[in-house]
Amino acid sequence: MRMNTQQAEVAATVHFAAQEAKSHPEGRPTEKDVLDTVMKWKQKRRPPLDEKEVAMTVRNLNMLSWIGARASSDLPITEEDIFQI
Repeated sequence: MRMNTQQAEVAATVHFAAQEAKSHPEGRPTEKDVLDTVMKWKQKRRPPLDEKEVAMTVRNLNMLSWIGARASSDLPITEEDIFQI
């Protein structure tokens, strides 16, 4: 996968957040859980992360079976966002 530095940081953070969430007794996290965790961890980052970019990364990594989260219908992305890639 080709990524720039920004995309690699987001992807690594999403992957780490998903792995951390799996270790909790609640079981497999949802995509929204992973998104919320990433946004909370990176809330003081300057410039702040774009929530839509993080949500797209969560969805993409989940579709590739890299994070194993349960699908969420409440991610802040639309079908148009997904197909604009």
